[in-house]
Amino acid sequence: MSALQSPAMALCLALLNSGQSRQAIAEAIGYSRPAVSRYLLGTYGEVREIEAAILNAFLVRECPHTGEVVTPELCKKKALAPRPFGGAARLAWWSACQACSHKPKGVNHEG
Repeated sequence: MSALQSPAMALCLALLNSGQSRQAIAEAIGYSRPAVSRYLLGTYGEVREIEAAILNAFLVRECPHTGEVVTPELCKKKALAPRPFGGAARLAWWSACQACSHKPKGVNHEG
């Protein structure tokens, strides 16, 4: 990684090198394929939001509730699920997800 290359750019390039397509990356981050292409070429403009989307979609993270490393897919599944019934542990995890800084954008099931 060069001194000027951001962590998001490095991650995006690594995904491409591992066989991911620009289209797959775009779908995962909620952007268009042309936007991803412009980002990779350095012609996107202000990159803060697209870089945040890349990091949010592809970086594993430690779940503040469980303390375990989770994938973005599991994080999204737990946070955007409807309010669970039939278990205090499931409800506690879901409730923690609703206030979590890692919560992905999507349907809000609070209340």
